[in-house]
Amino acid sequence: MKTDQEKYIQLRGKAIKVLEGLAMAGLVSVAVLLSPQAAPKLLEAALRELSKRRRKKVFRDLKQKRLITILDKGCEKLIQITELGKRKLLYLKLRAARLRKRKWDKKYRIVLFDIPEQMKNTRDILRMKLKILGFYQLQKSAWVFPWHCKEEIDFIKEIFGIGPYVEYVVTDSLQCKRKVREHYSL
Repeated sequence: MKTDQEKYIQLRGKAIKVLEGLAMAGLVSVAVLLSPQAAPKLLEAALRELSKRRRKKVFRDLKQKRLITILDKGCEKLIQITELGKRKLLYLKLRAARLRKRKWDKKYRIVLFDIPEQMKNTRDILRMKLKILGFYQLQKSAWVFPWHCKEEIDFIKEIFGIGPYVEYVVTDSLQCKRKVREHYSL
């Protein structure tokens, strides 16, 4: 769940790419501000598209928002993504998650969950995300989808820390399959 601090952090395209590159690369020398070629390949592509002035602005903004930190390591300065930066990236990836409709393999994917009452907000957010992703609600804590979606569900479980409370089931029979097939026009 987002904290108050995370709610107000706004990022745009290039800053997101830079943050993703930093997350993949780990520690990066401040020299990347001057020369993108000094950056690891993942980060280099995002930096190459920016002018030197724009690169400095992106890093300054990320630092002000506490998404990155600059560490002094002897005679070298290093840039590192913070925990807040990592959480922001996960949040952005979750918001962008979409399920692709493929050729139907005649199987149903069911997400079942029994999330404790003290995690009620997380449970409500999970329901909302399943609805946004296009799942059909069978019961309050049972949702069905006809196409493969295991990676997306695993990702959601990881982000919210609800792995022990969520089950992903694949089946070829469903008691209410007529409703589901009508809902998805299968």
